Amino acid sequence: MSYTTKGTSEKVFLTWEIESPSPCDTATLIIKTSTDKNPAGKQEYASPGCYELNSGVVLKFTYEGKRYSAYTGPIYTDRFLRERGLN
Repeated sequence: MSYTTKGTSEKVFLTWEIESPSPCDTATLIIKTSTDKNPAGKQEYASPGCYELNSGVVLKFTYEGKRYSAYTGPIYTDRFLRERGLN
């Protein structure tokens, strides 16, 4: 697995290669999110609540030589998960 970042907000591009899975194989990727300071140096997010981090994930893959894409809905983070003991 590898990743690169782009831009001042360091948008993450993740590459996860699974070599030759067999039919009906499954793979699970768990991503832990966290907030950080924005390009202006302000902590995001300062107020309690659930925040949309992005509009979703695009999974691009090749199956039997043909390229496909799958999309998710938005990814959210809760400002106080750690304080609630839910991390």
